[in-house]
Amino acid sequence: MNRLHATAVIVACALAIASAWIWSTKHVDQLRRRESAITALANDAGSVLALRVLRERASLNERPRQDLIARVNESMTTAGLAKGSLLGVTTEADGPLLSSSARTTGDSNLEFRTQAMRVAFKGVKPGQLGEFLEDWRLRQPLWTTTALELSRAASKDADQERFDATIVLSVIYATDAEPGELP
Repeated sequence: MNRLHATAVIVACALAIASAWIWSTKHVDQLRRRESAITALANDAGSVLALRVLRERASLNERPRQDLIARVNESMTTAGLAKGSLLGVTTEADGPLLSSSARTTGDSNLEFRTQAMRVAFKGVKPGQLGEFLEDWRLRQPLWTTTALELSRAASKDADQERFDATIVLSVIYATDAEPGELP
């Protein structure tokens, strides 16, 4: 009986070791898959960061006036500004970028220019103006606010402080330049 008992104990130990080995192999495979997924996620995050560095810094063409008005209206709607509060959108004369006005890239000559527009509002609340500017900054990252003029607007309600505002927004864009036009 001792041999039979010893054999049973040895078989039981062998089964326990075999099941532990199978269990650990299964979990090691799961850990390797998870490690692989985490590595892929880290690589993707690195790619996103690299792409953010490369994001557009200049437009490739001047923006048409109708496009600018549509973009302003979109940000006005998000900020809760009434359509009647927009006095006008005017484009200002564009000109060459003063610092490094032209660059040559391969066979094409690109001249970097600035385009500006003036957006005028009447009777807007400071919070609405701030929401407009924030929405504009998020939706139109190429456009920079270069000037902001505020003057108190006449208001029927003394509790509601309202302003007339003029905002100047500008963007850098690239255009083909004739070889003779380069400085």
